[in-house]
Order: sequence, then C-alpha cells, then structure tokens
Amino acid sequence: MKTSNEYNENIKNRIITPIMLAECIYSVNKRAKNYRDKIFEFDSIKRNNPHWTDKFGNVENWAAKMDEYYYMKEKMLSLLKPEFIHRKIKTGEYFFCYSICNYSFHSPIGDYSEDMYEKYEVIDVNFSTEGKEVKSLVSVQLVKKVIDLINSNDYTFEYAENA
Repeated sequence: MKTSNEYNENIKNRIITPIMLAECIYSVNKRAKNYRDKIFEFDSIKRNNPHWTDKFGNVENWAAKMDEYYYMKEKMLSLLKPEFIHRKIKTGEYFFCYSICNYSFHSPIGDYSEDMYEKYEVIDVNFSTEGKEVKSLVSVQLVKKVIDLINSNDYTFEYAENA
C-alpha cells in the first residue's frame, strides 16, 4: 500500500498517531504470520517427504524475517499498556493483549507467574491468527520510520487509554 501523505507529514513532523501505530503493528504482525505459515508449510512437506530438503535455506531466511517483524511489533507495542492476559486453552501459553483503534494484538509472555502479573485479568481463549496479502498493508519503510522515531525518543504520541 502506498504511504499516505498524512503519514509522510506525520513522520516529517515527528508525530506518531494512534491509527498510524495500529496500522504499522498490524502490518508487521501479518507479515510475520505469512512467514510463520510458510515455515509450517515446509514442515508439513518435510513430514510427508523426509527426503525433501531445503537446498536454498528458505526456512532459515523465513525464520529470520519472521523474527525481524516480531521484533518490530514488540518495539511498537512498547508504547501501549496491556489490557489483560490471554491464556491459550490448548497449550497453556500466556499472552499480553493490547488494543488500539479497533485493532487488537497479543504478545507472548515468556516466563509467566501469577504474582508477577496479578494486576491483569486472565482470560482463557482459543484463538488463531492468519497472515494477510501484503499489498493491503502499510509499507515496511513506514514501519521502520516509526521505529526510528521511537528509538530516537524524540516524537509525539498522544494516546488516551481505552481510545
């Protein structure tokens, strides 16, 4: 998707708007899921044909891109506060849940302990997530500019909680 003039102006003026942040998080999250899904497909092929090999190191490259996009997501989520915790029923994994501008995101919690996160409500859910056609997502270039602003600590971000 072509970056809007509004977003380009915001970047130039060192402004991150809630909707801009939400769309950037959504973009890298869906891109990461696309790579995750490619890795799952490879694993399926490998299980069904043990002699098949990844001669070109695609899986390693996909995993690196997936990790890069998840890192970007985490960096941008750092501007938000989690609202509650999801516990995935099937696996028992825990995720912080965030919400901004009608978008919601989850982020894995590595070492969960109840006393560390007692201020958050824990909700048991089953959920799955999918990738998305990249043409409909904001550009990675825009995301990188937003992350550069975050890293600079010289930006304006006005976000009222529960907005």
